Formats: sequence, structure tokens, C-alpha cells
Amino acid sequence: MTNATASIREKPNHILALLTDLADDENLARFTSIFGSRFRIYRSRDELERPGAESTLLSFSTSVIVPQDIFERFPGGAYNLHAASPRYPGRDPHHWAIYDGATEYGATLHVMGKRVDDGPIIDVELFAVAPDEKPMTLLERANVAAFEVLARNAPRLMSAKPLTSNSKLVWSGKKHSRKDFLDMCRLDASLSREEFERRVRAFDVPHHDNLSITLHGRNFRLEK
Repeated sequence: MTNATASIREKPNHILALLTDLADDENLARFTSIFGSRFRIYRSRDELERPGAESTLLSFSTSVIVPQDIFERFPGGAYNLHAASPRYPGRDPHHWAIYDGATEYGATLHVMGKRVDDGPIIDVELFAVAPDEKPMTLLERANVAAFEVLARNAPRLMSAKPLTSNSKLVWSGKKHSRKDFLDMCRLDASLSREEFERRVRAFDVPHHDNLSITLHGRNFRLEK
């Protein structure tokens, strides 16, 4: 990360527009270690409607979907850092990876396109999934991998020139929506024990009552 920051400081005119919800002290320190002071945090679409002098846009860990007319304003390109491997585009990928029994996971840097998690892939960082992995630990590890991708590509992101994609890296697997996730959280009394345990492992998390079942018109949450 030190070399990347030193290289960036040689080009002080280029500033990165960083669209993210990771604005706490710990993550701001991570961004600073990679980009120095050459970035500006954005948190909403409304803020992006009034951009500063940034030449490049990077979206990372945000629910904001950037419209094409906004991301095309950036001459250095617009990119998304997806905290999941290319096999898991879309929402809640860490849950689906656990449900599928994935043995490999990671983070994906790609060009921002008209559709979510669909643009050409630039770089990927992968790691092995532990047999007893839980959704939230998988997400934490994916975010660590995402920062590795970010550090590796920081000099190119700050060059104000569009990044080239890697034709050997392609998206695969189904792109899940939030509705898909909610559907899997609605349990049915006809589920087999195996499927029930599989869903509990993949979609239940400590601080959210995701799983429920409806019986005779009444909704019940899964007891922790």
C-alpha cells in the first residue's frame, strides 16, 4: 500500500470520487493508506449530482445504483468493487455462497455498466472458503480481499485514464435480487430437515431475525 500511495502522490491533480457507506474511522484510515488524501467521499446519488473535480468514480459497499448519465461524466472511468467473486453477482452474495457450499470466494473490481454487476471485470482477489464458514465472516473476509484489490489497482485508478478489463475474467452464476433473498427466508413447513438446516446456516445471522414461517395467517420468527 505504501508504494501505491507514493505513486499516487506523484499525480496530485487527480482525485477519486469514492461512493461508499464505509466512512467510519477504521475504513477511512484504510482508504487513506491506499489513496493518501486524493479522494472524496460520496454517500448518495444526490451528492453525485453535484460532483467536484474528480476524474474517476469508484463505488464500493453502497446500495446506491449510479445511473448511466452520472457515471459517464467521469473521464477516468467509473468502477464498482463488488465484495464477492464473479460467480456471485447481485445482492447478498455472501449468503448465496454459503447456501451453495462454495469453496472459493473473493472480491471483484469491474467497469460500471447499465446493469448492476455486469460490466467487464478488471481484477479479482480469491480465497478458499472454510467448511464451517458463516455468512458474516465470509463478508468480512470479502471486504479484506476488496481492499487488497483496491491497493493493487490504486495507481491505475488514479491515473485518470480508463482501466482495461481482463478478458479471462467473466461473470457466472445467477444474479440474485433482494426478493430472492427474502423468498429463501420465508420457510415452509414442508421443507426437509436438510433444506431447513441449509437455509438456517446460509440466511440466519446473529443480529437480524431473517428467517420466518407463516402458519394459519400468523408470522413466526426463528428463535435464536
